[in-house]
Amino acid sequence: MNKIHYLGLSLLAFLPLSQAFATVCVNENGVPTEVYYDLTDKFNSSNNQVGQIVTLSEKSQWVGVNAVCPKGTSGNTTKRSYVTDFPVTGTSDGYQYLKLNDYLDGAMKITDSYAGTFYPPRKYIQMGSHPNVSKNKPFGVQDSSLVFRLKVTRRFITMVVIPRATMFRVYVTTTSSDPLTTP
Repeated sequence: MNKIHYLGLSLLAFLPLSQAFATVCVNENGVPTEVYYDLTDKFNSSNNQVGQIVTLSEKSQWVGVNAVCPKGTSGNTTKRSYVTDFPVTGTSDGYQYLKLNDYLDGAMKITDSYAGTFYPPRKYIQMGSHPNVSKNKPFGVQDSSLVFRLKVTRRFITMVVIPRATMFRVYVTTTSSDPLTTP
C-alpha cells in the first residue's frame, strides 16, 4: 500500500501588514492562524492513480479568527483575498487546481456566511459588515466549510514525504485597492 507521509497546508494566514493610507486588517493575536491537513491515511492502492481526485471535507466546522483593522479605518465592510504562490494547473467544477508538488495538485472550495461559496485563489471578495471594523476592535472572520481536493498527477512509489506548505495567504482589507503584500 502506498502512502503519503504528511502534508500540512496553511490556509488562513492573516498576515500583519502596515502601509500608509491602506486598510489592511490583521489577526487579533498577531500571528497567522493555520489550518492543517494530515494526509497520512488518505491514499491507498485504489486512489493512487493519475487523475484520481480525493476529496477531504473534515474541516466543516466554523473556521475563523478575529481580525482588527487599523485606527482611522472608515466603513464597516471588508473584502477577503486568498493569494497563492503555486501555479494554477486547471479548473474543474469550479475548483482551481494548484501544483503543490510533483505528485499532487490541490484545490479548495470555501463557504462563507456572507459571500457564499467560492473557489480560491481569488482577490477582493466582498464580505459582510461589522460595526467593529471602523472601531479598531476585533470582529469575526469565519468560513463554515473548507473542502479540500487533491488530484494525483504522478503515482506514489512506496512512501512519499511531502513537506508542509502554505497553500493560501488570506488578507482582510476594506477596499479593492488595498495592498496584498507584507512590508
